[in-house]
Amino acid sequence: MTKQSKRYDVPHVVFRADADWKTGGGHVRRCLSLAEQLAAAGWKCSFACRKGAVETVPALATSGHDLLVLEGRESQEAHGLLERWPAGVDWLVVDHYGRDARFERACRNWADSILVIDDLADRPHDCDVLLDQSPGRTANDYGRLVPKEAEVLIGSDFALMRSQFASRRDEALARRRKGGEAGRILVSVGAADSYDLTVAILRGLAQVDSKIAIDVVVGAAWPNLAAVQECADALPHDVTIHRDVDDMAGLMIAADLAVGCGGSTTWERCCLGLPTLIIMSANNQQAIATDLGRLGAVKFIGAYCNVGPSMVASAAAKIVHDGPALQAMAEKAAAVCDGNGAVRLVERMKARAVQLA
Repeated sequence: MTKQSKRYDVPHVVFRADADWKTGGGHVRRCLSLAEQLAAAGWKCSFACRKGAVETVPALATSGHDLLVLEGRESQEAHGLLERWPAGVDWLVVDHYGRDARFERACRNWADSILVIDDLADRPHDCDVLLDQSPGRTANDYGRLVPKEAEVLIGSDFALMRSQFASRRDEALARRRKGGEAGRILVSVGAADSYDLTVAILRGLAQVDSKIAIDVVVGAAWPNLAAVQECADALPHDVTIHRDVDDMAGLMIAADLAVGCGGSTTWERCCLGLPTLIIMSANNQQAIATDLGRLGAVKFIGAYCNVGPSMVASAAAKIVHDGPALQAMAEKAAAVCDGNGAVRLVERMKARAVQLA
């Protein structure tokens, strides 16, 4: 690929990430969080995604960012980026488990700098900066996987989330300090629910002998919404289903306990100090759930293939009435991250752009 002169008067960033009902929307959502901060700094942001991303993460369509829907073979993606943005870009951000050094190397002459967002540490990358926000991870995990000169940013201080969470953190933590039992539970397993976990969770909470209100967050691309609604209608509790939620921070602040998975929403819950029962819905969530469980920030119930309503009921019953345990978990969760990870990352990206100018 041959890079031509820049077209834009401001720095330009292209994000390569995908979302669909099977893999969920975490990659695109955390890229949107970073794009929010970059756009606030005056940068131009564009997205390159395969079909299904907009349907899974509707916020992508309403974000105002330029969008390229990629088609054809994976080996042609780098050429597709050049055709769409022939002037080249200041940064290419790759947040994709299916891409590695081969794709990144093909984009080298087109992008001034390459940022990779990863949490697997299982494949080589040709990048200038690598971010892994997982707790327990070390830079040595990427020692043989990135160039020697690459900057490796590690840990939940760089957890990426929308600004609404950091801006409402003080409000949330003030509420947590009041203590008390769990009167409101938030159920959210992410943008996709390919294993019908929401139904299993609701059936488990139906067995909890307590007067609780339940908020259920569902994604736009869910194929099983009718089953969730039917289950919710049968519960003895007050259940509200929320679809395509924009104010997730508000729902988390209102909740006393969450039941969900170990994806990108994990960091949002931690930022707001929301005690959580976690179910692992993908193999890459194992380390996150285990490490946060060890810290006391969450209670790890188990993997999706092993967790049924009875396990949810047992875990919930043990903590719903235990105010001190809820408060202790809230404090441990809040200590994991403060919601300013995207701000810190943008400062690193701006500094590198200045060096290359």
